[in-house]
Amino acid sequence: MIDAKPLFLILSLVLVGLGAFRVWDRYFNPSAEILFWDVGQGDSILLKLPYGKTYLIDTGGGWGKNRMGEELASELADKALLRLEGLFLTHFDLDHAGGAFGLFRKVQVDEIFYSGSFHASAPPLLKGIQAESVSRKIPAKALFHPRLILGKGFQMSVNPLNLLSKKNNNLGLWMELNVYGCRFLLTGDMEKEAERLVSKKITPPFHVLKVAHHGSLTSSEREFLSRVLPAFSVISVGAENSYGHPKFQILERLRYFRSQILRTDFHGFISFKVSPSGKLTCTHSLGFCGEIQCGL
Repeated sequence: MIDAKPLFLILSLVLVGLGAFRVWDRYFNPSAEILFWDVGQGDSILLKLPYGKTYLIDTGGGWGKNRMGEELASELADKALLRLEGLFLTHFDLDHAGGAFGLFRKVQVDEIFYSGSFHASAPPLLKGIQAESVSRKIPAKALFHPRLILGKGFQMSVNPLNLLSKKNNNLGLWMELNVYGCRFLLTGDMEKEAERLVSKKITPPFHVLKVAHHGSLTSSEREFLSRVLPAFSVISVGAENSYGHPKFQILERLRYFRSQILRTDFHGFISFKVSPSGKLTCTHSLGFCGEIQCGL
């Protein structure tokens, strides 16, 4: 008869080891990961920053995507992430904020941040999210001025757009993130008018650009790209979407500046891992996509 005790002991040690690794990876890992989820025609970006600081930018969503938030929550659970320090909603189009309700049901969110430019008009989606946040006791904070978030190994500037514009895309949030010298510019759906304003505020170059507005012709002017000079350009876009995104002209502009183009419709998820030495490693669902040393 086989003695089950050694087998039970080995299994117990494996489970304890896996649990210990999950705890270390969640709270003590000095490395970072910036992950662009494949949410179809929409945006959602996970910021898994050094030593357990974790934020989400946008939730995806949109027509026929009412379960997107729950799907994101499932992906977060697979990474042992059941709590977010913050959720940043760049603006209140369904493809950026529609998944928030499903996310709230599965994941603890400490704070919600949005641009103060929406505070007075309060679009219907914002009102719904505010009501949900009150019921769940999640502070929802309107940002009227840039907010600097500092942590060991990183700093992030969260900036509200305050243009006199009727377009939601030009009223939202944009972010600059620096992790161990690797620099990310995260643009939401800002259009060319906002890009011209942002161009005056940033110091180039950036290692990774989140291409604005899914590669639409409303954004990514040559002058803006010549300021950013991204090594990698990520386009969050749905396969065979009805808008024809990304536009051919935008792809040509990015190629002109020798930026490596990554698309969620082709590559699935797109991940950038940053080591404490400032090494940036790119992978996606199809494999390896490059490596650079930031600061060189």
